Amino acid sequence: YQSDFSSPVGSEWSSDSISVTPRDSRSFLGEFDGVNQSVELNLASLPAHQSVTVRFDLFVLHTWDGNQPGVGIGPDIWQLRVKDGEILIRTTFSNGAPYAAGQSYPDDFDADDTSRFDAFSGALEIGSLGYGLDSVYQIERTFSHSDAALVLEFSGVGVTDESWGLDR
Repeated sequence: YQSDFSSPVGSEWSSDSISVTPRDSRSFLGEFDGVNQSVELNLASLPAHQSVTVRFDLFVLHTWDGNQPGVGIGPDIWQLRVKDGEILIRTTFSNGAPYAAGQSYPDDFDADDTSRFDAFSGALEIGSLGYGLDSVYQIERTFSHSDAALVLEFSGVGVTDESWGLDR
């Protein structure tokens, strides 16, 4: 399955919210925000397989604060999981302002881990979308899977003044 979201999405997505970036008019699925908002991709009648690789661009929009313990904000967690199953990625991002740290990506989020990466660690693009504070991450995960159907759940948890989107 592949989509650049330049045309309306099909029923495989639980949301048909297509946005366009202010700077270069790139179409993407999003801008998702709010507490515990999720979007599902439902794929059926898959050919025989033993594993699945999921690859997409994640747009991290506005003032993602990462995980800032002790200052009353965060964590802003972004997650991808197989619905009712394995968590493929659970992480935090920081777009740099007003706090320069607090990002767990490229690692998974661990509330007990005090080590953090600098803002934008691993970003493919920084400030390229026109949202003031934004970044783009290319996410790829491969996992064992052999069923004919697959539902992927993308979500932002604790995301209040920020938003996110998916491309490719």
